[in-house]
Parts: sequence; C-alpha cells; structure tokens
Amino acid sequence: MATAATIGAANAVSVTLTGIANTSVGLVTAGTSATLLSGNAYFYSTAVDLTVAQVAGITTRAAFEALIGADPGAVRGPVAFTAGAFTSSAATEMGAVGNNTYLFLESAGGFGIFQGPTVPSLGAVTMNPANMIEDLKGTSTLTNVSGTNSGFQLVPEPSIALLGALGVFGLIRRRR
Repeated sequence: MATAATIGAANAVSVTLTGIANTSVGLVTAGTSATLLSGNAYFYSTAVDLTVAQVAGITTRAAFEALIGADPGAVRGPVAFTAGAFTSSAATEMGAVGNNTYLFLESAGGFGIFQGPTVPSLGAVTMNPANMIEDLKGTSTLTNVSGTNSGFQLVPEPSIALLGALGVFGLIRRRR
C-alpha cells in the first residue's frame, strides 16, 4: 500500500496554477447580468473527464467532489472573490500530467463548474473565462452587459431558483 502511494507521488507534477476573473477577461456574475457576485473559487485536478450530462444533477460542491474523487482532487481553495474579481497564482501539486482541471465557483447568487486546460509536464495552468475547455454548469463567454464585462456566468442554486419560481407562481395565481 505504501508503494502505491510513493509511485503516485513520483508521477505528480507541480506547475503554476493561476485563476483570474477581472474586467479584462470578465468578472463573475449572476447569469448574463451585470450583477457582480462574491463567493469562493475552488480548483481541482483529476483523471476524470466530465461531461455536461454527468454534472446535470450536481447542486453542491460536496456532490461535485464525490463525482471526481481524489487524484489529487481539490488542489486549492477556497479563494475568495469579491465584486466578481479574483486573482490567485501559486505553484501547485496538480497530480499526473494530462489530468483534467476544473474550477468550481460558488456564491449566494449561484454556482458554476468549468473545465480548464489539462495539466502539462512543465509550465503553467491558467484558468480564466477566455481559456475554459468546457462549460459544465454556467457559461464562460465574455459578454458586455450594461458596461460590465461578465466572464463567468453562474447558474442559480436550486433553492434560489425554487424560491423565485414560487414567487412567480404566487403572482400568476394572484392575477387570476
């Protein structure tokens, strides 16, 4: 058992992992709105290659972490973001070369799951709205909304969406 752990560690690489959301590449917003969010960013590395269908039922970070497992899994976080902006850069042990990287953003206004570049043998992994490989939950397309550059558009958390739907239902019911 100790041998397997040693072999796994020998194949791991450390590279510079950088996460960025700013006015140039785009900020973290509630959907495609100008509402800037505050919350936390979490970075992951895993051999698991997720699809949109696999994360369709994911509504929490814990459920996401259970889906990807640990190889190494979570590599950094929480990294706080305020008013939609964050910058985080440091040498990080990323597991095996070729691992998939993921960025999980969560806020009281929603959450998003984005797949970044694979882990290289040397160099760096940069995760920002301009270089995401796949949007699993939310979108990462630079969009100017009323003068605000939105980059990571988060989807509402299910509880927020449910409360909103109940409110709209109440208004419809009241009009009749």
